[in-house]
Amino acid sequence: MRIEMSYVESLPSEEEDAYWDEYLGEVGEAEEGLEVVPTSLQAMFAAPYVLGDPLVALIAAEGGNAAVDEAFDAPPASSEHLLDPRSFFAGDAPVEVDEPDLPDGARRVGHPDALGAVGLFVMLGERIDPGVALAAADGWGGDTYVAYRQGDETCARLDFVADTTADRDEMAAALGDWVEAGPAGAASVMVTGETVALEACSLPGGGGPVGAPDGEAFALAAVRTQVAAMGATQIGLDRDEALDLGTCFVDRVPFDTLVAANESMEPSPDVADAIDEALAGCLADA
Repeated sequence: MRIEMSYVESLPSEEEDAYWDEYLGEVGEAEEGLEVVPTSLQAMFAAPYVLGDPLVALIAAEGGNAAVDEAFDAPPASSEHLLDPRSFFAGDAPVEVDEPDLPDGARRVGHPDALGAVGLFVMLGERIDPGVALAAADGWGGDTYVAYRQGDETCARLDFVADTTADRDEMAAALGDWVEAGPAGAASVMVTGETVALEACSLPGGGGPVGAPDGEAFALAAVRTQVAAMGATQIGLDRDEALDLGTCFVDRVPFDTLVAANESMEPSPDVADAIDEALAGCLADA
C-alpha cells in the first residue's frame, strides 16, 4: 500500500483525481454489499490495511526501505504490533496462554485460538467507551480462547494476560464494563492471579449482544496510528515523538469528530478546524 500510494501521488493531478473518484465509488459499492456482514468482522479483516500501512510508514520514516526489508525477516508477531506500534519496535512478543478448561459435559467447537489485541479492542469497543477499550487492549499480553456447546447455549471461554499488573486491572475493569453492558447473565469475568478470564454465552432463543454495533470505535485506533505516521513522514518527528503525537491527538479530539474525519476525504470546516487545533496543541506541548 505504501508503494501504491506513492505511485498514485506521482500521477498528474487529473489522473490522481480520476483514481480517487473510481476508488471511492468502488468503496461505496463494497460497503453496500457488506451491510449484512457484522461490522466487527469487517474491522478484523480491515486491520492489516488500516493499521499496517501507517506502521510500515513509521518503519520507513526511521530507516528507509532497508528497514522495511528487515521487517520482512521479523514481521509483526501479533495484532498488538498493529494496534500499538510501540510494541512492535520494542519487540514485545505475545505470551503463550494455556487453553481454558471446558465445563463438565461441554462439547468443544472448533479449535483453540487467540483473539488478539485488535480482536479485544473491537469486541470491547462495541459496548463500552472506545478510549477505555483502546487503553485496555494496549495492555494486552496474550490470550487463548475456546468455544463450546452446552445444552442450548454456544459459549466461549477466554483467558487473557496483560503486560503489567496495572494493565491486568485495567483490562479486567473494561471487560467488567463490557459484561455489564450486555444481556444479563450472558457473561462473567474473573481475575485469578495474572489471568483475566471471560466466559460469554449466547442466550437461548437467539439472544445476543445488546444494541447494533457499528464498528466506529475502530476509527480511534486507526486515526492514532495514521497521525503518528503523518508526524514521522510529513512533520519530521522522530518515532517516539510521532507516536506521542498520535496518542495526544486522539485524546484531544472528541470521538465523534475523529469518526467524521476518518470517514471523509474532505472533512467539514468544523472538523478540519478541530483537527488543526488539536495538532497545533499537541505539537506545542511536545
